[in-house]
Amino acid sequence: MKEQADLLYTFQAIARCGGVTQAAQQLGIAKSTVSGHLSKLEQIYDVKLVQRSSRQFQLTAAGGKLLEHSLELVQLLTRTRTCMAEFTKQISGVVRITAPLASGNMILPELLHQFRRIHPAVTFELTMSNEQLDLLKNNIDVAFRATALNDSSLIGRRLGWIRGVMVASPEFLRQNPLGEELQRLSELPVIAYRSDEHWRLVNAQGHEREINIRPIVRVNGLESARQLALKGVGVALTPDYIAAPALQSSELIHLFSDWRGRATPYHLVYPSRLTPSIAVKRFIDFTLEAFESGCMKDVLAR
Repeated sequence: MKEQADLLYTFQAIARCGGVTQAAQQLGIAKSTVSGHLSKLEQIYDVKLVQRSSRQFQLTAAGGKLLEHSLELVQLLTRTRTCMAEFTKQISGVVRITAPLASGNMILPELLHQFRRIHPAVTFELTMSNEQLDLLKNNIDVAFRATALNDSSLIGRRLGWIRGVMVASPEFLRQNPLGEELQRLSELPVIAYRSDEHWRLVNAQGHEREINIRPIVRVNGLESARQLALKGVGVALTPDYIAAPALQSSELIHLFSDWRGRATPYHLVYPSRLTPSIAVKRFIDFTLEAFESGCMKDVLAR
């Protein structure tokens, strides 16, 4: 039964990825192993499951029906495995995570370190990317995302809020006096993200201002903006958690502290259609607790 479940899991990957080669890459096993699993299934059921050519791949009618039923079976087996794992003393397994580059590099090292102190048999696979990857297609368990959620196939748990702060180096401010008027920003050289033509700012009272900006450098990464600000190149509007260490050391100065960029929700998300393994479930619970009251509670605004 276990062997057949493994064959069905491979078959699902073939159907999901659109071919044997792609499925082998996603599963991290040899192409010959994937082909062997497919052949074994076709022998068991005595029916052709896929039509293949050098240019085209598609499921046969029988393959489509098998995929439909195998999804239910594999999910049932996953739920059973999760239930039984609750009775074991040591949790093990792989947790596959994707996160944006800047926030992932800031958050995940400490989060994973603290989690593995409790569950040392759990391992992780990290995919750091600013692209919002398809979790099912890429076989990813959980994702960290700095955005509002619009995908009904995902369950999202908000961890906190990212707020933009305007910063500049002391040397830059000595050469470019700031003054007291917010509009002064439109006259100063700034470091902007590629699509920014103006900054939308909000204060504690909820009043909004839109400031036209004069970018002298455009970047596509948060860390690049921070580094350029540290070098005195210009003013940067960057997430508070990115700027925090340099603000604490006075390498950067917080400008117009009554005003901030619009807040962006930061979520932990995972597929709603799948039952997570016990390792994934424990990681989700640990992460929520860490941001609520644990090792991550001061990283994001609540």
